[in-house]
Amino acid sequence: MDPVTALALAARSGDHRAVADLIAATEPDLRRLCALIGRRSEIDDLVQETYIRAVGALSAYRGEAPAKSWLFGIARHVCLDDLRRAGRQSALADRIRANHPRAHHPERSGEVAIAALLGALERDQLEAFVLTQLQGCSYEEAAQICDCAVGTIRSRVSRARARLVELVRAAEAS
Repeated sequence: MDPVTALALAARSGDHRAVADLIAATEPDLRRLCALIGRRSEIDDLVQETYIRAVGALSAYRGEAPAKSWLFGIARHVCLDDLRRAGRQSALADRIRANHPRAHHPERSGEVAIAALLGALERDQLEAFVLTQLQGCSYEEAAQICDCAVGTIRSRVSRARARLVELVRAAEAS
């Protein structure tokens, strides 16, 4: 059993210190995930809402899946709920395109360039790519988080990679 799952199970049993340790152990990864799939301006609120929902649902957590995957699934739903409430379809791509010039300008920072490239991905591809390639989830964990088949995650990641290669080539040609 991984240490984060052990913390979640201890927290489920009412260990308040384990709750604090669980939050400390997962916050950096959770913030990164929310920044990539949610509204960047709302990261603090998205992370806070994820932990509120997670702590409220700890009694139902059985430890069958790694706690980090369980937590990422909650964060994904929090981000999607936030995007729906804000009335934003394709919000991440639109927001990045509106707020950041094209990624191929050499004077832009690497973070802006990466955000612009990721922002060009379809939402399902973005989620699969971020979870597996940036957050280190296995394809099985990502499938569980996204509530779809492993093969679906694999194809989404493949399409995301192909799209990113296409975008980089186009930027280099400009």
